[in-house]
Amino acid sequence: MKRFILILICLFFLSACGREEPPASTPLPTAEPTPMDTTLRGHVYELTDHSLVIQSDGGGLYAFAVEGTPELVPGQRLTLRCAGVLDEQNLWQSAAVLELDAEPAEAAEESGIHTLRGTVQDATAYTLTVLGEDGHLYSFPKDPARCFAPNGILPGYTAEVDCDALPNPEEVWQMVTVLQMRVTAGGTDGSAALSDAAAARRAAELLAGMTLEERVGQVFLGRFPLQAAAENAARWHLGGYVLYAENAAGKTPGVLKSEIEAVQAAAKLPLIMAVDEEGGTVNRLSAYTAFRALPFPSPMSLYHEGGWFSVNADTAEKAALLHSVGINVNLAPVADVCGSGSYMYSRSFGGDAFLTAQYVDEVVRGYTSAGMGCVLKHFPGYGDNVDTHTGSARDNRSLTELRNRDLLPFASGIDAGAGCILMSHNIVTAFDPGLPASLSPAAYAYLRESMGFAGVTMTDDLAMSAIRAHAGGENPAVQALRAGCDLICSASCEEEIAAVLAALRSGSLSETRLNEAVERVLVWKLKLGIIV
Repeated sequence: MKRFILILICLFFLSACGREEPPASTPLPTAEPTPMDTTLRGHVYELTDHSLVIQSDGGGLYAFAVEGTPELVPGQRLTLRCAGVLDEQNLWQSAAVLELDAEPAEAAEESGIHTLRGTVQDATAYTLTVLGEDGHLYSFPKDPARCFAPNGILPGYTAEVDCDALPNPEEVWQMVTVLQMRVTAGGTDGSAALSDAAAARRAAELLAGMTLEERVGQVFLGRFPLQAAAENAARWHLGGYVLYAENAAGKTPGVLKSEIEAVQAAAKLPLIMAVDEEGGTVNRLSAYTAFRALPFPSPMSLYHEGGWFSVNADTAEKAALLHSVGINVNLAPVADVCGSGSYMYSRSFGGDAFLTAQYVDEVVRGYTSAGMGCVLKHFPGYGDNVDTHTGSARDNRSLTELRNRDLLPFASGIDAGAGCILMSHNIVTAFDPGLPASLSPAAYAYLRESMGFAGVTMTDDLAMSAIRAHAGGENPAVQALRAGCDLICSASCEEEIAAVLAALRSGSLSETRLNEAVERVLVWKLKLGIIV
């Protein structure tokens, strides 16, 4: 038995000696996660002090925030590498630019002067695109030293471009040197509106023959009712109406046109017929397929898909649609500069003030050419403030900050000839720490005296919560007129007209201020051809 146990013990030790111990487990190396980079290839489409817009080889536009614009020129080919994935559905990209690799522009050979003739297809502050007589598109970078083509060029204008080399019909972007550009209006001269002086003389004549009630009515833009619109326009002598989606719902363009014509026929003085047809989230007519197969896209979407050409084409189409049903003023463009995620962002052109200023310039000139009134909104810039439909918004930015950003698109629109500016209900402390811009004499004074605006000022709708909170017991329409407003936008005109008449009779609102407002409204109507 002892021998047997000894044998078992030996066998156990022999087995243990022959067994190899497994190596200690070593964890697999783990790579640090790195953000996925994206490469975009295309051409420089637009440059500002704070952004770079690239037209990709696929045709879309992509805007990137950059500080200190690189040494690039429009039309220059480049490759951009950014951190993250591009959003192909949006213009503005949140991905940070990591690297730019631009191809040098080839110098054109000296070969005399070559003239390209055709019609303008698109124009920006930096480029001119011409449809040549040969049927090809040619885009030229504008050399500021040789640019004889002013802002406000519209599609359809005739163009002659002198170059130092023969333009290449196989390429859209031309790397030739532009010697001179000659652009002339191709029969498009806007509405048959009067000159400023003639409109002022005629407005003064009309004003002299109006009763007090008629003058008060002219400074009100009421909400177009579903019933009794004609009777109310005649009874209150309204300056005009704003139409909303409810006015187009279930109707054909012909039916709406007939309704508007009936209201105009009942009015002693022709009415402003306005609508918010901004595109994107605010469409009153094109929201219905009876008026357009698809709603008008947002400003950012238009530019993303087709650049300034699409913006100009969209402006022309909107003007044609509105004119066709009897609407003569579009409450657009939105001139606010807004960052991603802010309340007004989806309605704006984005966060770059210089691109927004160019957008406003293009749209205002397009509407002017088509004889359509337009309204810049919401002065002095909504920025990233909250929605004033539901509460009060306070903007504590300095005047310097506003001048360098938010006021730039309004200045651009004023230079382009906008006839009306809508005042926001935001409290902008740089102007007035206690009152919304729409009720603040300081805000109106800055717009007139510092920015040189001579047209009509309009309030945002006085039914909004933000304005009721600051009325202080007095009717806000009286406050707005006293502050310097010319046109009151309100859904409750009957009550507010009565309040204005009472203020005039008591002396708390002067007839001089009323007459100034009425005369501006009349001049605007005359220049738009509403009054003939």
